[in-house]
Amino acid sequence: MKTSILIPYHIMEDTSNLRNCLRTLYRQTVKPHQVIVIDDSVDALAVQRLCQEFDVDYITLPYRQGLPQWGRKYNEAIQAVTGDTVMLLCANWLCARYMLEYMQMALTRLGEKAIVVSDSQRQQMDDAQGLPVDWFQNTANQFVGQVEYPIPYLDGKAMMFETQNHNLIDMGYLLLMRTQDWIPWDEEFDKVGAWHSVIEWGWRLLNKHDMHLWILRGLLAWHQPAGFNFIPGKWLTQTKESQRMLATKIPNQPAE
Repeated sequence: MKTSILIPYHIMEDTSNLRNCLRTLYRQTVKPHQVIVIDDSVDALAVQRLCQEFDVDYITLPYRQGLPQWGRKYNEAIQAVTGDTVMLLCANWLCARYMLEYMQMALTRLGEKAIVVSDSQRQQMDDAQGLPVDWFQNTANQFVGQVEYPIPYLDGKAMMFETQNHNLIDMGYLLLMRTQDWIPWDEEFDKVGAWHSVIEWGWRLLNKHDMHLWILRGLLAWHQPAGFNFIPGKWLTQTKESQRMLATKIPNQPAE
């Protein structure tokens, strides 16, 4: 299996975080076939130099202040992919040495039409009272009571369970799929610069293209601190506009 890793980069990331992320990729027990950084940040020269240092592919897009171009980034990057599988990775992740090995193992075992998402980024969420809740553990417990077959295990260290919840294909993802199953992103969301394009993309994969979403339960990545250089009021306005756009594209999409 040859995996091309796509890493989007924008103003919200710090260059040192990207450097740390790339370091962890080149310490993997299974080496990536290709790493592509897609950059529309104000630090283009610094990012390009960093990519040259780590010998990774670099794609640059024009900088738009406060307006990340998630859809265009991935639509451009997929044209440069040479691997038979594609991984989406946030620039702020530090990856365990066995991350790629485990993700590839999971995708191989699950067969065709599968998408594997690590739950590392969603270890905890808050309930209605603001108390921390381990969402994936609760969901896994519910899943065990609903299915008639056992959850598959990988060397006894990680487990997987299937879900059709497209909202779990999130912007903080660690996601692996086959290149042949890729579909274009909707660049209309780039007009408001918010990340909901990934949810709409995930919904189409599951509901229009009959893909199967699997959650790989295992600590494969850790999130580094990220600086958000957005004016809160402006960012909230963008998010609300993006949510309205999302609601016109996905039936019964819950508000966030």
